[in-house]
Amino acid sequence: MSGGIRESRLFLGNPGTGKSTLINCLVGKQAFRSGVSWGGGLTQEYQRIQHNDIAYMDTPGLADQTIITKAAEAITTALRQHGVYKLFFMVRINNGRVVSEDITTIERVLDSIDFHGNRALYSVVINNISKKQFEKLKNRGYEFEQVTSVINSRKYPATAFCLIPKIDELDEESGKVVQLPHEIRYFIENEAPTIRIEANNVKDINLQDFEQQTQQILVIGISSSSTSSVTQRATTH
Repeated sequence: MSGGIRESRLFLGNPGTGKSTLINCLVGKQAFRSGVSWGGGLTQEYQRIQHNDIAYMDTPGLADQTIITKAAEAITTALRQHGVYKLFFMVRINNGRVVSEDITTIERVLDSIDFHGNRALYSVVINNISKKQFEKLKNRGYEFEQVTSVINSRKYPATAFCLIPKIDELDEESGKVVQLPHEIRYFIENEAPTIRIEANNVKDINLQDFEQQTQQILVIGISSSSTSSVTQRATTH
């Protein structure tokens, strides 16, 4: 890692998760292109900037099938910078469930890293949460457990979760930069875990059956959600 860098903050996620916008708000300027993109993601390659003693890295999403191979190579390049990292996986929720392709992305990326038997330390950022859903999730009770269980019950349970409500000033505003709420900045700075990654511990991302795995996760999620709904109704009667 280049001199003067204390840690690298790598933001990973699919088109529409808000990676570039979040980084721009964290550094206080439009460092990366952000906003609405029709038919694919705005981020098409690995991008990196240094802000003070922190390297911020933006990467394209694996769910963009038009550039999936290029996206995988970009993510691998970012992971092979070696040093201390904070890994942030940006995810979306739809109808109370994490979008299945976002879960597949988490697993495929982490599968490419050799943790030598140690736990994978990373953060999940649930972004652009509607105000109604955010009110239910922020106390981290039953609704929060339902949303996060699909990640925590799989191969790589998340180390930490950050909840970001929809910010009206950013709604479809390309390149807009706003002051983030204190708790979001505090999470990024102080609560998100760090992990050391060496370049020789990162292999190429396996893209085989990406869509098939995504569909399997979707089916499992729907099945689990239906079972939970039945159980909840039974316990409330």
